[in-house]
Amino acid sequence: MLQGETALNSVNVITQIIILFIYIGVGFIVHRLKLISDKGSEDISRLVVNVCLPLLMLNALNIEYNPEYVKNIFFIMGFAVCYFSVVYLVGLFSVKAASVAPERRNTVRYTLFVGNVVFLGCPIAFSRFGKIGLFYAGIYV
Repeated sequence: MLQGETALNSVNVITQIIILFIYIGVGFIVHRLKLISDKGSEDISRLVVNVCLPLLMLNALNIEYNPEYVKNIFFIMGFAVCYFSVVYLVGLFSVKAASVAPERRNTVRYTLFVGNVVFLGCPIAFSRFGKIGLFYAGIYV
């Protein structure tokens, strides 16, 4: 990859991150000004998680077939299984070591297990690697 291409990709990634922070800021302001009720906020969250993200992932699957992609899919799936297994075990031991209350342990383990990969990782993968990056990120998720 040429140095100019690397710089351009870095600018794309930074731009995507800035856009995400702008979205977060707008959401924060809208919530603070009570322009959207708590119920409306929950509805928007459900829309994003249950409709928009699945459609984004479905769109990422619309690529031309390449046998190399299949090999990469299995590698990514294997890596994801290993990674999530380790994170799950770390979660089991860390909640006990940190003396987390029993009624909160599942929540803490879940937050360790599931990060913001979808919300931050997918846009960055798309801006850095294009549609194939989003495809691979979708497989990982």
